[in-house]
Amino acid sequence: MTRVRTLIVFSVVAAVAAGAVLTQRWWHNHPPYRPSALHASATLRPVTNEQAQAFLGPAVNAPLIGTGGQLIAGEVRWRRPPRSVGYFSLYVIDERTHAKPSYITTGSAGVAVGSSPWDTKVAARYSWLRGAGATYRDGSWWETGEDLSVLVASGATTVTFVAVFPSADSGDPARRTDAAAPVDVSHLLVGLVFVGDDGQLYWPQRLHG
Repeated sequence: MTRVRTLIVFSVVAAVAAGAVLTQRWWHNHPPYRPSALHASATLRPVTNEQAQAFLGPAVNAPLIGTGGQLIAGEVRWRRPPRSVGYFSLYVIDERTHAKPSYITTGSAGVAVGSSPWDTKVAARYSWLRGAGATYRDGSWWETGEDLSVLVASGATTVTFVAVFPSADSGDPARRTDAAAPVDVSHLLVGLVFVGDDGQLYWPQRLHG
């Protein structure tokens, strides 16, 4: 009888412990709020070199584009979120090639430009954002352009940027990993991904395209 009682106790303890682990895991990955809380939106438009400089302001050196290339100016807005945790990652992707622009300049403070540790994880989890991460080619991983990351605690609610799309005739087309001109804003998607402080992917939201 004592042995049976001991087995029962062990079973109950194990079940409680497993439940606690599952609950902790759920809580860890559970988003603190849904996309609807942000009312986020994005606008894109083509600009000239001069318009790009005016759009970004005098404190920023706007990118310049040569013959056959294009510049696309973008603005993303959202309401201040209920909690200041995690990051917002912004992706501009050419849906025809699933590639990001080669270069992005931002006129907003507190915004990092480049690539993020979670980009490839984003691309693997969300099929419509498969251009967000690195691509595997010829036995190596290749970066596919730049994106934007915003620390939520910075308080930013607007991000402005100019994305560069060089001419498709520049470089070796067979080895190109970034998006190229000619491009129309109807070809581009803008995705916002909410990432937790520990790299949890809370949710994505399509803002354009």
